[in-house]
Amino acid sequence: MKRNVIVCVGGVVALLFLGIKVGAIPNPLSKPPSFLKFNSITVKGVTKASAGQALLADGNANSAWGNVEGVHVASNVAGSPVANGAVLTADGTGKATWSTSSLGTRTPYNAQSVALLKWGISSINNTYSSGGTNAIAVCFDGSSIWVSNSGSNNVVKLNAANGDIQGTFAVGTNPSALCFDGANIWVANEGSANVTKLNASTGASIGTYGVGSSPTGICFDGANIWVANFNNANVTKLNASTGASVSNYSVGTFPVGICFDGASIWVANKGDNTVTKLNPGTGAPIGTYNVGTAPFAICFDGTSIWVTNSSGANVTKLNQSTGNTVGIYSVGTNPSAICFDGANIWVANYDDNNVTKLNAANGNLLGTYSVGTSPYGICFDGASVWTANNHSNNVTKL
Repeated sequence: MKRNVIVCVGGVVALLFLGIKVGAIPNPLSKPPSFLKFNSITVKGVTKASAGQALLADGNANSAWGNVEGVHVASNVAGSPVANGAVLTADGTGKATWSTSSLGTRTPYNAQSVALLKWGISSINNTYSSGGTNAIAVCFDGSSIWVSNSGSNNVVKLNAANGDIQGTFAVGTNPSALCFDGANIWVANEGSANVTKLNASTGASIGTYGVGSSPTGICFDGANIWVANFNNANVTKLNASTGASVSNYSVGTFPVGICFDGASIWVANKGDNTVTKLNPGTGAPIGTYNVGTAPFAICFDGTSIWVTNSSGANVTKLNQSTGNTVGIYSVGTNPSAICFDGANIWVANYDDNNVTKLNAANGNLLGTYSVGTSPYGICFDGASVWTANNHSNNVTKL
């Protein structure tokens, strides 16, 4: 994920190094002030830190803070000097407070080292209840996070800022996949061979519509809903306005993941190690392309198609136009979900309880981050990555 990581506070706060230019470091203070004033601590061109992001303190009363070019933090922080390893946590408004809980023994960092730190990811207090059992999928509707709980036959709506539960809504049996059509949440119910359409604002059920056997994947193409039917080797196309079935189209064996690239529908076929590309207007096959072993999840990064190979511990990157393999990149064990954040690819590794971050341009590994138990679903909300953790009945926000 990163770009070089420092871990603090019991190894749960990840801070990123970037090549930030450091200005003159003033002489050490003979006596620290009653507070540290971050008049011009700046970090890499961002105007303020986001909620939950953090910097390390060095715990040395004689240390001084330097100037860093980039982002104004502009906040007065009470409690100087603070204990070695304390964390300065931003609240998203440019203000910040020190946290000294569960510090343990930390290696001191001097003022210049702190100045070199970029605002980074903190996993403190970033795990929230899924509101049910066996969380399996997660998606973002522009303001809230939705989680499907396969063991509870419900979906839960969470506040994307703080993880608070905003509502719990009954759906079909074993809800397995989610997507958003701009106004509604669609749920693929694997155990009842149907999909449920919910009003994204209220959670009210708008309708339930039959599809194929064991629907496991779902996506929206701007006008229609597409559903991958695992046991039928086909996909169902529904009118997004009415829920009426348009038609079924054959794909490979055991289709699981499905996505839209703006021009075509792509389906990951777990049973025959291929992906199928369809014309969204006619459903006609455009091509079938070999990938790794047991392809499971699929996403589009604006240029390329990415596929998780669940039995291969890797992902395959395909050229969107030709379907040719661009590269194969190692990730964790049993990669079950994948998403794009605008620059990077994130992969949920079910058996490793972590996620892998890859550079979307070249597939380079940027980081691996612990989440809950058995992460099965993943999504990006414009600022953070969320995972649905199947066996710990929660979600993690990174």
